[in-house]
Formats: sequence, structure tokens, C-alpha cells
Amino acid sequence: MASLGSEPGGRRRILVVGRDGRRRTIRLGRMTLKAARTALAHVQALQAARISGSGVPDATAAWLGALPLPIHKRLVKAGLCEARPDAATVGEFLASYIASRGDVKPATLAVFGHTRRNLLAFFGGGRTVASITPTDAVAFVRWLSESEGLGKNTVRRRTGIARQFWRAAILKGLVLENPFADMPVTVSANTERQAFITREMFASVLDACPSAEWRLAFALCRYAGLRCPSEIVRLRWGDVNWERRRFVVTSPKTARYSGKGTRVVPVFAELEPYFAEGFAAAEPGALYCCPQFANPAQMYRKMLLGVLEKASVKPWAKLFVNLRATCATELFTLYPAHVAAAWMGHSPQMALRYYLQTPDEYFDLAAGVETASEKPAQNPAQYMTASTRKHPQAKTEEIPKGSICKGLRQGAISCEVGKKELVGSTGLEPVTSCL
Repeated sequence: MASLGSEPGGRRRILVVGRDGRRRTIRLGRMTLKAARTALAHVQALQAARISGSGVPDATAAWLGALPLPIHKRLVKAGLCEARPDAATVGEFLASYIASRGDVKPATLAVFGHTRRNLLAFFGGGRTVASITPTDAVAFVRWLSESEGLGKNTVRRRTGIARQFWRAAILKGLVLENPFADMPVTVSANTERQAFITREMFASVLDACPSAEWRLAFALCRYAGLRCPSEIVRLRWGDVNWERRRFVVTSPKTARYSGKGTRVVPVFAELEPYFAEGFAAAEPGALYCCPQFANPAQMYRKMLLGVLEKASVKPWAKLFVNLRATCATELFTLYPAHVAAAWMGHSPQMALRYYLQTPDEYFDLAAGVETASEKPAQNPAQYMTASTRKHPQAKTEEIPKGSICKGLRQGAISCEVGKKELVGSTGLEPVTSCL
């Protein structure tokens, strides 16, 4: 049914006779005689399974799955096995996979789209999914950094998405290994792109905003740390509790965690005038507090860049992330960590890793630099709390020194011993039977 043959240069071939009686040659390329004999045994097993209609042995199935695509196609042409689905191109697979992910949020689909665009630009849409090797993956990551000019964390995020794509290809049986499996995808904090947005700087930004709703939107980013645009665009006037001075934030980013889809944030003193102004300027029956757009991520960034240009303020890195990080730094300085974390919508560990900064003013506080009005306290938290207080602290009645101690002493039992008692030879414990 099948026989092994050799060609010059150490190349091997298998001669098979199909069901139609035609003789076909399956060239294996250069390999050892032992490997060629193993291939012959598997080809004979495929022939036997075809004739008897039984299943293919597990060992043969594993060998068949690991075959290079050209050799596999020769077996298909000889009628020994079915065509592999891994002949699907990168373009076809990515399109079908993204179309099948109707379970993810629009923002995630946008991230998928960015990575898909990069993969098609580098590999081309006509290349097969199975042909991408780990060496190709390394070259792709280097290209993202050097040719596309993407930052370290952005490169790692897109590498992680590419790894997710090929993991899905493995589940579909398109490939056996993930070429991106060993690539680093963990995002780390980048201190070089941190920026602390002072209140004085941000005041000029708010003055340049075109309307009350835009002032409220950007004030929420800076003074309440809301994520923009996902949390900003979902804030409704019905979420604001004017009497209790707090509002409910809907967070799609944390909605997948139990009980983390919403959080309650106080109406901070800095926010109160912008809430009042925005509500007064809103149209009757208005539902949302801040502007709504089909693509809010693009429009909010475009608007803030225009406002910064009008205010003659140089744009800082990571426009909205650093607004949130600045707010987190202040809140974690003023309040207990668990309270600030609850208001920000992330854990204290996450804040310490990605958000908390060291502004220049803390160096002045630590050095004891005096300002025109007062000398900073030793503890930055005490200083900042005092600086934000609107009314003088009530003066407590001075208590005479020692009065508390005297009151405690009156009810105390005397420690004086009237008669000294010596401990006997048996000690304090009762005598046991053995003694």
C-alpha cells in the first residue's frame, strides 16, 4: 500500500496508492532513515483507517497535527486526511475572531482593532496563521517600538492582545503553539510619564473651558478622579444626592467584579460650584451631567487639547490618567487608604503601584521651607488638611494639668501591702500527690 524511497541528498519520499488506484509520491524532504520509517508507519495507519472507516490512532493524529503545512497538503492531495483549517490567513482569522466577540465592551473592541491593524501592517493579511513563528513575534514587538514609536506599556498591551488572538487560534485547532507565549506583557508603572497637575495650573484650564458642562467634566477628572471618558459620560443628574452631598459613579471598567460596578463619591468642596453651575446651565429634563458623543474618547481628548492651547498650558503626558493620579495622590494624603481607595474605585495596592506621585511641594515641606503665610507642618497630611479647612477650628477648653490623673487616681486601689507574707517552701502551686 505504501513504500519508502530515497532521493539524492538524504531526501526521503513515500509512494502510496490511493483508492482510485493512482500512485502518488509524498516527498518528505531531508530527514534520517529512522524518521522516514516512522512517517511511513503513520501513513500506513492513515491508509488503514481510510479503508476500514475506523478512527486514526492517537500517535498518528499527533504526528499529523505537527506536520509542516506543505507536507500536510501532500497527504490531503493523496486522500489520506482532511484539509487543515490552519490554512486560514491572518486577515480572515482576525476578522472572524473580533466579529465573534460580541460579549466585550466597545472600548475593548477598539483595543482589538488597534492590535489587528498592527498585525496586518506587519505580517500582511494573506499570511497563514500557522506560519507565524516566535522569531516573527519578536520582530513584530520590536517593530511596534522602533517603527511605530509606541511606548513600553502600549507595546506590552498590544503584545498581550496578540497573544490572546493566537490562544483563540489554538482552541480552534488552527495552530499548535502560541508564538507570543514567551513575550513580556505585564504593564509596569512609568514614572517618566507622571505629571502632578497643581490646582493653580488646573484653574487656568477651567477658565478656558467653553461651557459649564465642560468645566464640570474636567473638574470631575481632577478633583474626584473619575475615569475619562467611561465614568464621566455615564454620570447623570439623578446620581447626585444634593442633600447628602455625594454622588454615584457607574464604572464599566470594574463592573465585572462583584459589587464594584458603582461607587459613592462625596461632592468635594472643590466640585460643589461646578456641580451647581452645570445644573443651572443644563436644559430642562437633561439626563446626563457631561457632554455625550458617539466617540467620547476622541472628543474629550480633542476638547482638552484645545482648552490647554487656549490657556497657554503645555499638554502633559497621559492627559486624563495624570488628572486621576493627581487626585489620588491628594486623597491618599488626606484620608485613610481604604477610604481614598473606595472613592477612587481601585485598591490601595493599585494606587501605590500606578497612581501615587511625589510632588515637588513635599520636598519643601520636608525641608521646612516657610511660605508667606505659614510654615508647613512636619506631617504633610496635617499641613494639607489644615490648608483646606474653611473655618477656624473650635478652641477647646483648657484642662488643668494633672486633673485627669487625679480623677483616675481617686478610684484606684492602693498598691501598698500592709503585711509582708513570705512564700512557703512548697511555692505558689498546690502540692501534688507525688510530693
